[in-house]
Formats: sequence, structure tokens, C-alpha cells
Amino acid sequence: MNIIKSVIIISISTIICSCTQKNSISYTCFPELLVNDSDNFANAVITNNTLLDVYCLFNNITDSLAPKIIGDHANIRVFEGNPLKIYIDESCLLVFPDRLEIKEKPTLLIEKKVIDTHVFTTNRSMQKLPDGTSKVNYDLGKKYFQTDVGTLELKRESGGCDDTGKNPFEIQHNGNSLMFTNIGNLCFFEYDLDKNGKKELFVLNYHICASYLALYKIE
Repeated sequence: MNIIKSVIIISISTIICSCTQKNSISYTCFPELLVNDSDNFANAVITNNTLLDVYCLFNNITDSLAPKIIGDHANIRVFEGNPLKIYIDESCLLVFPDRLEIKEKPTLLIEKKVIDTHVFTTNRSMQKLPDGTSKVNYDLGKKYFQTDVGTLELKRESGGCDDTGKNPFEIQHNGNSLMFTNIGNLCFFEYDLDKNGKKELFVLNYHICASYLALYKIE
């Protein structure tokens, strides 16, 4: 009887430890203030002629120790809170004002305050033709967004590969420009993380086939 109880207790403990480990922090990094950023394969090229500050919050393109958190696709969901939560596939980025933490295989709670995101990938769509074949259509050209840090001009281009596009953009701020070139798939949104009454602009640059992801904050 005691042996059976011991086995049950050990089994329950193993399950609890396993669940705790899946939801534990697997990686922590700290914001890095960028002046200009150089080209490194999928890494963004940043040219900043404004008074805006650009911070890199996460980058597994240049940091070999950072986890690869994107699989065959990128299902990105963003939720308000302290910390800000960015769910990407089976990982969760917890964004604090002073650091970023990653949980692998997090327990997805029912979040109520969803943040709207703008997502641009390969900028193409498939059109079925009457003869059963398909035609590829590209939705290219510029799009404009008004943000708290300035006017964002998105320059949609044709895809770099089957799952990753090209979406460079430029921000006009007080007559000067901040340019992000060599951007793959793009996701951006605004959020007042430090609660100072002004929203920061968060930018995700990701390349699915290579599992590359970089997260920037502009303020």
C-alpha cells in the first residue's frame, strides 16, 4: 500500500514539475539602444536621422544564444498588461520596461485586452481561375500609418521567398527620417509600456523559414 502511494506521489510530482518547467522563464535579455544597425543577413538595416530612440529588445538573428521561437508559421497575438504579452506560436514574450523574458509553451490564459497589430508578409494572394489553375497577385505599393512617433510609410515589395516577404519602412519625425530596410515579414503595434502617456512603437521583423525574429521599440 505504501509503495502504491509513493508511486502516485512521485507521478503527481513529476507532472507538476513538468508543467512548471514548461512555463518557466527560458531566456532573459535587456534593451539595447541602437544608433544605427548594420546588415547581417536577415538583420534590419537601421538609419536614424531623428531624435527618436531605437531599442533592440530581442534579436536571435545576431545573438546565437537567443532561442528560435518561430516554427513553420507565426501566429502572433498581443495583449495589454504588465508585462506586455506577445504570444508567438508556442512561446510568450513578456515585455517589461527594463527587460524581456521568454516562456516556452506557456499556459495561454483568456486575455481580454487585445492590442491591434498590423501584419505584412509576402504581400501576395492566390486567385483561383475557372480552369482550375491559380494566379498569384501581389498587393504592392506604399501604405501610410499615423503613429505617436510619426508618420510610418510602409514600402511593400514582392516576397523574398515562399514564406517571407520584404517590407521596409520609413518614419517621418519632425522633418527627419528613421529608416528600417532589409525587413522581412513585419508586425507592428503601439503601446504605452512605461505609462508616460505616450505610446511607443513596437516592431517585429521575422523570417519564418530561418526562425529569425527581432523585436524593436521606438520612442
